[in-house]
Formats: sequence, structure tokens, C-alpha cells
Amino acid sequence: MLHGDLPPQLAAYLMSSRGDWFKRLVCWLLWLSRHGSGIWPLYMQLLPREEEMCSLMNFAPEERSELQCPDMEALAEKERSAIQGLHDTVFSSSTGELAALDLAPEFKHTLWAACMVNSRCFSDNVGREALSLMVPCADMANHGMQPNAAYKLEPDSQSFSITTTEDVPAGAELLISYLGSQPSKGSAALMKDYGFVLPGNINDSIAFAPAGPTPLLNAAQLLDAAAQSLPLDSSSSSSSTASDEAVHRRRQQAVMKSLKPFVALGDSMGQGPPGNAAEQQQLATALVQQCQEQLDRHATSIQQDEQLLAAVSKLGPRLHAAVQARLERKWLLATAQQMLTLYASRLS
Repeated sequence: MLHGDLPPQLAAYLMSSRGDWFKRLVCWLLWLSRHGSGIWPLYMQLLPREEEMCSLMNFAPEERSELQCPDMEALAEKERSAIQGLHDTVFSSSTGELAALDLAPEFKHTLWAACMVNSRCFSDNVGREALSLMVPCADMANHGMQPNAAYKLEPDSQSFSITTTEDVPAGAELLISYLGSQPSKGSAALMKDYGFVLPGNINDSIAFAPAGPTPLLNAAQLLDAAAQSLPLDSSSSSSSTASDEAVHRRRQQAVMKSLKPFVALGDSMGQGPPGNAAEQQQLATALVQQCQEQLDRHATSIQQDEQLLAAVSKLGPRLHAAVQARLERKWLLATAQQMLTLYASRLS
């Protein structure tokens, strides 16, 4: 057995139902990090240190304000508090249920293991059972917006494989999707689990305040305004790259979903016809103002954040991740402003 002989208390905990799969994997990883032999010390050297990790649980209280998002800051506090409780009651070498195993002398050890499990686990369905597992070395595979490989658990042979889904040139990186076949994670969920955001995440949304009974916008005209909008970060140049265009269109999809309560989609959708031109213009202008108010709540501007990212060597990993997350949120708001402003201008 690659793990070597396990202490009876550890083996009993790993095989019991007292802890869920997450707790048992954290326990296993803590044991290997401090007492593992054979291949395990080498594997531990390949894993990032806690100070390099950017999942929300890793954000210390003094770092959370850099997220510039109250909801994300609250989620970061909740995540870290849960791991602190797990450390104190189960894994702490001084106060935990498993103290005799000397798994985690300090909170940072439990935090590291929890983050590894949270961000590096593979999940798959085998029969009617959903399994989560850690696969050393396979967990080095990065996420790709256009993955060229996929993972699969083979229960009959008790094997795990990563195979290509297309021809991959020699020397190219194999990329998998962390999001599954039906991705639904917005930026907050990605930051919680993995510590990064995706440029142009269609699962992001803008929280527009309801305006009560209002005239509605015209869906076809709003789509036309979107089609005529250039990528914001390339609008000052004569051309944009295909990547810029794809990111911009995904942000527009997220904006359209956010605007659904304000758009006339036909009687079959339970919504009435659009208002007259003046009413539509008034609503579009009010929504633009809501976007600006949300942008103004941030401590930094889009330009300031881009300047920070340009000086990437001066940023620590968590500050870099926080700036990327808040910048993506600002680009989404700016994209909504652009679409709605163009929509309103065509009604004049």
C-alpha cells in the first residue's frame, strides 16, 4: 500500500462516517504532509504553499477588502471561519479530536490542506454515487476555456485517466475543464473553489434594483445594440483580436441575462410589450445610472486596476487574484453601460 501502515486512529477516522469526504481527504493529506514516506514527500514538494493560494478561504481579514465586493468578502470570512472550526475541533495537534496524530500544529497547516482538497479534487459519478477524489500529479492539469483533454474514473479497473479530446501538438499543454459539462459557476464560486476568475463569464450577473411596474426594453433593439458594440478594452484601436471579441460577447450574454426582467420577451414569457421610445430611453438611462453607482462603490477604477496588473511582479498572489476578480466585475458593469447607452442613443 503506497500510504504505508496507517495508525489505527487514522485508519478508523478515514473509514468511518464521522467526517464527510472533504474532512477525510483533509485528514489524509495532513497525515501525508507530516508523516508520509515513499513518493509522498516528492508529491508534497510539487504542491503550492498556503501563501501562494488564492481561494477565498486563504484571504486573511486584512486582505479581504482588496476584493472590493461585500458579498465575496462575506463568503471569504465564512469559508475561513469554517476551516478554523474544523482545525480547532478535529485536526489541531493540541485541541482536536485527532490531536494524538499530530496532524496540524498550527491553523495554517489545516488551511493549506483544506485548500488543496477544495481546489484540486476531481469529481465524477460512478453508478448512482458521486465520488470526489485526489489524484496526485493528475491534479497539476490546468483549466482551459477551450480544453483539449478530459478526465475519467474507471471503476472496473480502479484507474483514473486524462485523455486528449482532439489532436494536440507535441509540447502543447494539456488543459481540462474544472467546470464539468454544464458549467454554472460565476466569479464568486470560482474564487471560492479555485482562486481565479474567467474573463467574460456568462454565469456572472449584475444586481439591478427593480423599478416596479415599468415600460420594458425592446429585446431585438437591445441585441442590435450589443452587436454594434466593440470590445471596450479595444475600442480605442482600429481592430480587436478574436479573443477580445469572444470575451466581450460572453460579457454581453451575462448582461442580457441580468436585464431579462426589464426586457419585453413576448406574451408567452409573461411580459408585456415594450414601452414607447421616451419610456424606453428613460429606463435605459436609469439602468446606466445603476451601473455607474455600482462602479463608484469600488475603491479603484478600471484604469487603476489595469495599471496594478501591469506591474504584476510587485503584486502578491492574493492581491493579483483580487484585482483580477474586481476588474472582471467592473468590465461587466462597463459592458452593460455601453450596451444601454447605445440603446438609449438610438431612441433619440
